[in-house]
Amino acid sequence: MNKMKKFASMAAAILMTACVAVPATMSLTASAETTVKLGIPTSNLPSGKNELKNITAYQIFTGDYTTSTTNAEGTPATGAKLSVTGWGDGIDAENFVADLKSDKTTFGTSFNSVTYNSANPAVSAQAVADAIGKWNDDSAEAQAFAKLALLHKNGSGTTTDNFDATYGTVTFGDSTTSLSDGYYVVTCTISNDDRTEHTAQSLGMLSVLGGNAGTLNIGTTGTAKVGLPEVMKKVYENKKEATDDVAKIGGYTEDKKNWNDVADYCIGDSVPFKLYGTMPQDIANYEHYYYQFTDTLGWEFTAPTSVTIKVNNTPISKPVNSDIFTSITTDTDGVTTITVTFEDVKEVIEAVSKRDALPTDVVTIEYNAVLNSNAVIGLPGQENKVDLTYSNNPNVSYKPNGGSGDETPGTPDENESDTPNTPNDKGKTPEDKVIVFTYEADFTKVDAVTKNPLSGVEFKLKRLQEGSTTEYEYVTLNSDGRVTGWDTTGTTITSGTDGTFKIIGLDDGEYMLEETKPLKDYNPIDDTTLIINAGTVNNQTWNGKQPADALKSFKYKIGNSDEIEIKETLTGVKASGNIENKKGSSLPSTGGIGTTLFYVCGGAMVAVSGIFLITKKRMDKNKD
Repeated sequence: MNKMKKFASMAAAILMTACVAVPATMSLTASAETTVKLGIPTSNLPSGKNELKNITAYQIFTGDYTTSTTNAEGTPATGAKLSVTGWGDGIDAENFVADLKSDKTTFGTSFNSVTYNSANPAVSAQAVADAIGKWNDDSAEAQAFAKLALLHKNGSGTTTDNFDATYGTVTFGDSTTSLSDGYYVVTCTISNDDRTEHTAQSLGMLSVLGGNAGTLNIGTTGTAKVGLPEVMKKVYENKKEATDDVAKIGGYTEDKKNWNDVADYCIGDSVPFKLYGTMPQDIANYEHYYYQFTDTLGWEFTAPTSVTIKVNNTPISKPVNSDIFTSITTDTDGVTTITVTFEDVKEVIEAVSKRDALPTDVVTIEYNAVLNSNAVIGLPGQENKVDLTYSNNPNVSYKPNGGSGDETPGTPDENESDTPNTPNDKGKTPEDKVIVFTYEADFTKVDAVTKNPLSGVEFKLKRLQEGSTTEYEYVTLNSDGRVTGWDTTGTTITSGTDGTFKIIGLDDGEYMLEETKPLKDYNPIDDTTLIINAGTVNNQTWNGKQPADALKSFKYKIGNSDEIEIKETLTGVKASGNIENKKGSSLPSTGGIGTTLFYVCGGAMVAVSGIFLITKKRMDKNKD
């Protein structure tokens, strides 16, 4: 087989477009190429708006591309070839050749015979072309060649952002930005939701350009892709299941509907949180992949002491890979930042799964944090969020701690063992957030008739213990009426001089208000049912709007009264109402004979009995 024929077949080598690609063609006249057609199946991309940007071509070789025919798709027919005429203006040829020759580990002796001659550089261009023409498409050597070419790229290349997602067409523009016949290394960037931080660059794409059809062949192997990781945060709702499907991200599906965007808890409760991170579609193109969760909790939560790390739901520990770093810090404002850093998440996944890392792999971080007395009551709730920092350029040689290579030429390794090494090329996902609510119940103790406030009445609030239908636990409160926990005795709640008392920091649910010490002359009331029914939106689709949208309504119920609905406000949500007591007295009865009569009759009966006894004794004596 003609060596240059093999060289032409490299048209698809190493391309990683925004997804699994189809053959792409450019149907223009040779030597003035402006349009490239790309296939973009959005099903393989992260959710949200994804666009190709910064599509840049760097010319490695100049040449003349000749073919007599093209196939139906406009791609070169058998026999098409590029006659290399020299080095392109997109490459620092002299240094590129020097590194090709020196990298024996990757290229072996492929470039031993190449000598760069500044007086006649076309000779070395042809020699390099002869060497790489022996490789297969998408081979390890071809990928390494593309990476090295990008490290030695010259100038800014030819760039366009003119991408039409509907037709999968990239337009390079007029004659000043067109592409001429030659051999190119091409890169493009995928961005998500118009965020400059959430981007990733494709692996270097090697391609021949030219021919009667003006073809730039991209992705003919059907395996090219570039992708972005995603991150998601959920909070566990302890009482209500989601109203729709369970949480899903990447290749992971939750087995419970309780992991939601919104939850409500009592102050003092330990609240479970879970972070999820996916891998990019092109994870295989990275030698090492930096991966860092950054999670924040407001001062309303007490910092957790530890986190649990899992890969595809399998718990892992630091001994699996020493380059996993966990940090939990709280600043002077009480904000806690939790970071979990994987210097190379690929290595961790491979150690746990005993196989290469896949785009379907998911890393999860789990922890519990106690909702404390700083909690905001009702709206807007406690909002907490996470983002993910990740490697976003497979063309650079990032090395974790202990590695032997540089991140980029001229950049030394950071080989400290106690801190993570961060690549120069990295992206950051948009934040994902959850909200935790807690509520307040305000009451006034009043006379049932006069409606005047009653002070000094004592209560306790209780609820059924979890999993029990008969055993209760009682709320404990601080001096401000905020919940601090639950135990078997609880805190005595006393109505104030205005008859009011409050319980601050309650979860959605049903409680019993027990009057333990009524006022003198008043009848004690039966245990009063308090129902807090907060209509939170418990589903897996966070709409990104204001926190007020997460709470649709709040209802409470006292005793047998109808459930009362309080519409949402931005100043908080409270249940409030009166608890009435009626007086009770020991009152006299009428219509009976009275107790005195019983006493008189009783005394008379005793006297009569005595007389009867004496008379009987005398009668018996006379008989004698």
